[in-house]
Amino acid sequence: MKLSDPLSVSIAATQTYKKALTAVQTNISNLNTEGYSRIEAKVSESGMGAGIATVTRSADAFAEKTLRSASSALAFEKPATDYANRILNLVGSESSSLSSAFDRFFSSSNQLATNPSSEPLRQDFLSSSTFLAARVKSMATELQDIVIDNNAEVEHRIDELNGFSSQLSAVNKQLLAFTGEPPPPSLLDKRDLILMKMSKLAKIDASYDANGLASVTLSDPNQSVNLVSKLEVYNLGVEPQPQVIDFGALTANQTLSIGGITITAGGSGATAAEVAGAFDSLANGASGDATGANIASATGTLTGFTTSAITNTDQVTFTRVAGSSATLSKSGTGASATVFSGEKNTQKVVDAFGNEISTFSGGTIGGLISAKASVVTPLVVNLNTLTNTFVTRANSQHKSGVNASGTIGGDLFTTGAGTNYAENMAVALSNTNEIAASGRLYIIPAASNSSVINTSLTYGHNDSWDGSIEAEFTINFTSATAYTITQGGSSTNYTGFDQAIGITFGDVKISFDSAPASGHSFTISPNTTGRGDNNNITELSNISSETIFSGKTLREYYINEVGKVATYNDLSKMSTEAKQVVFDSAMTAKDQVSGVNLDEEAAELVRLQQAYLASARAMQVSNKIFEELMRVAF
Repeated sequence: MKLSDPLSVSIAATQTYKKALTAVQTNISNLNTEGYSRIEAKVSESGMGAGIATVTRSADAFAEKTLRSASSALAFEKPATDYANRILNLVGSESSSLSSAFDRFFSSSNQLATNPSSEPLRQDFLSSSTFLAARVKSMATELQDIVIDNNAEVEHRIDELNGFSSQLSAVNKQLLAFTGEPPPPSLLDKRDLILMKMSKLAKIDASYDANGLASVTLSDPNQSVNLVSKLEVYNLGVEPQPQVIDFGALTANQTLSIGGITITAGGSGATAAEVAGAFDSLANGASGDATGANIASATGTLTGFTTSAITNTDQVTFTRVAGSSATLSKSGTGASATVFSGEKNTQKVVDAFGNEISTFSGGTIGGLISAKASVVTPLVVNLNTLTNTFVTRANSQHKSGVNASGTIGGDLFTTGAGTNYAENMAVALSNTNEIAASGRLYIIPAASNSSVINTSLTYGHNDSWDGSIEAEFTINFTSATAYTITQGGSSTNYTGFDQAIGITFGDVKISFDSAPASGHSFTISPNTTGRGDNNNITELSNISSETIFSGKTLREYYINEVGKVATYNDLSKMSTEAKQVVFDSAMTAKDQVSGVNLDEEAAELVRLQQAYLASARAMQVSNKIFEELMRVAF
């Protein structure tokens, strides 16, 4: 044995423990560093003592993958609860709910029915109608704001994902420089941290080559969508969502008007392809087009949209120009068309080649798209359905009555053009005299009637009414089961009268609380004053109990919609709690492999410090012995 061996061994031991101490100190200093994986100095034996063979990174690819999957699943749920809570606060709170607004409307109509001539009650009815329209419009606007916010957040998250893809490509380029040798643990930590951040935005699949370079695709069902392929980056994008109108055929001389373009068929009618061709030409800037031999005229311009070529011989695809507020809506008679809804800021997510990605299976982006499709968009659609159904029915009833001037009433509400009924809802009346509270007619029993019989009038029992106040007519009973109706000097005899059924003349039904006898006479006269009769306002208030909203009353329909949002919110919270447990378990499993345990590192630090001091002492002793031997020898 050489005399220098003890010194060499102790020097090697000191250097070894110094490097091992550095690894432990690095672990401790990075205790709270995001994405850090514990490192360990591997000690190897040699003829000259011990040495550091490698500094290894404690990591488990399976644990990393499991955690990424759990992270995607958990991140998917957050937008669901966020948007459900926001919508629930909108549709369920007293300050913004439609329930209280409709209750106020129907309450005021009931109050007006008690005294239709009361100006204060008429003013209250007009105020409650205005309040209802404003509340519906406000809710629709808030929902559109939520749609806009959702779209903006999707676009922001897509930009974030693209940014992480670029960062991963840069890390891959750095890893490429270590071909044939182990890459630095810090670089692998950076790679895995980027992958973890990407997984929070969208569920991904990652693969690695021999040098640790990562390639990433979206997960099922979008495995074909590349995000990163080693050094290549494939950015996702957000584009306006195109809409399609399917044009039907126009029969002879029919006219179709959509979005400022008018097409009229010739005497023999026009095919769907001819209508679509004419519309497409004008939409793309033609000054006039008579596409097809059977188009008589085609004029107009279209702004705010770009159009594609015709597909399937009868379709034109429209895409809204960014920032445009244009709306396509069908008017007039003619072709049957699925008309552009006019929904603001419609968009789609596309891959690097422009192909639409309709669903994401996880991550914040997936959660945003799912929340919009599951709860936001259906509520927008159903609010428009509720509004359109209510306004159509209320207007129909209001136009069946007589206003204070003794003329037929007009629309009570308007919803503008297009299908955004709720967002465009407004009161059509300008003053209380326009309120059609009264029925068109009133009954005058003859003074000679032998008994008092209470009568009532109801309207709309068929489609025969022409929109004008009927002329006066008289019902004369010739027997208990026969009667004569006289109008304008013309009389018609009827038999088979049944008091339980009453008499229907035109669309008007006359009901009797007891059976008239022979000689009884009733005159039905036009209500030219428009005051004092509550027939029409009573019918208007009765809309609240009609099951015209998908088989439900208005209140039931609205409560059902609120219930859907509440249920979605509850399920999202339950799912979040369950996925949080899975995520925590996955995080624990990863930390057991790569996490820094302060107690363990502290114990290892003490052990290595003692070993370092011992080897340093051995080096001092060896050096002293060596010096003493050298002194004796010489």
